[in-house]
Amino acid sequence: MSQPESRLSYNIQKALRREYGRDIWCFKVHGGPLTPAGVPDILGVVRGRLFALETKMPRRDSQPSEIQLYVMGRIARAGGIVGVPRSVADALDMLAWGLTHDATSQRIQGDFSVSDE
Repeated sequence: MSQPESRLSYNIQKALRREYGRDIWCFKVHGGPLTPAGVPDILGVVRGRLFALETKMPRRDSQPSEIQLYVMGRIARAGGIVGVPRSVADALDMLAWGLTHDATSQRIQGDFSVSDE
């Protein structure tokens, strides 16, 4: 786990499990030839809601790609909680906020608009 984003993903999962205990199930997506492009780094379910987090380091040039934005848009449109946390505190805040708001009022970073194609 030498990559900073992998370390951040690991720390986020640890904090989420500590915060939500038995109410959460999540895992780190490891990209590979069989993984669809754009799938966020962490997928899970918390209190019956799907969530998808694309972890990024807190640098200006560290932004989600177009395909990542597209996939997160599809997840949000389907009712999931999505976000781009740059810290453990961001991830905790995003899930807490998502659990208290319905899927149509997503507070997410970036343009997650999705066409009907």
